[in-house]
Amino acid sequence: MEEKVTIKLKENGVIRVPIVTHDGKETGEEIIFDLEDFELPFKLNKCKIEHEKNYKQAMKKLDEIEKMELEENIEEGSIATQKELKSLEVMEEFFAKETKALDYFLGEGGTKKMLGGRHPYFSMFDDIDEMLQPVYPLLDKCYEKSIEKIKNKYSEEAFKNGKLLK
Repeated sequence: MEEKVTIKLKENGVIRVPIVTHDGKETGEEIIFDLEDFELPFKLNKCKIEHEKNYKQAMKKLDEIEKMELEENIEEGSIATQKELKSLEVMEEFFAKETKALDYFLGEGGTKKMLGGRHPYFSMFDDIDEMLQPVYPLLDKCYEKSIEKIKNKYSEEAFKNGKLLK
């Protein structure tokens, strides 16, 4: 009979941030950050750039809709106007793009976890950014540590002493 072999994964530099409700109760969800992932600060930067782009595009489209001359109601008995329906389409597109940008940084499904059951809303990016403020210093600190580890590992001294393979 063969002996079963397993590999235990390491989580060095990984932090798990539990999500709690406004009244402090844990939701059972968490956001996981691999602080040794060199791309993490760049993902955050790209996420923020995408947010700015998404916001400007949505505002431009909403402004264009506001200037359109459309019939008021789309059909008999409808409570929505054509402008309102077009604006709703713009907002749905905006929410999808914002969720994609946030999930790029938070991981797939991260935005949904951070919303705690709420549907996407206009200022969700700013709210999530505010909630993440305590995490950002950890990202900066660990990124600097990772750079230092690389410098030490691949320094001339490491090559001389044979530490490179350790």
